[in-house]
Amino acid sequence: MQIGNQTVAVTAWRSDKLYVTEVTLPAGYQLEIGHTLPANASIESVLLNGQATVYGMRSTHRGMAVVAQGFTAGNYCLEIRIH
Repeated sequence: MQIGNQTVAVTAWRSDKLYVTEVTLPAGYQLEIGHTLPANASIESVLLNGQATVYGMRSTHRGMAVVAQGFTAGNYCLEIRIH
């Protein structure tokens, strides 16, 4: 994804009960990372770069999204596991 003259790399995928969003963010930007879950999903764990993280829930036009906040330049992998 092109933002200004910088590139932000984003990959999102799921496998059974695991939802993953990977982001490479250049310097000078800040963003939230999240993934939309199916209706009535029950969260088992939310990890950022392999560590438990604080997250929020947000209603979107596609359903409820799990969102981790406040990231600056770097590589991030958000993993959400549901029951």
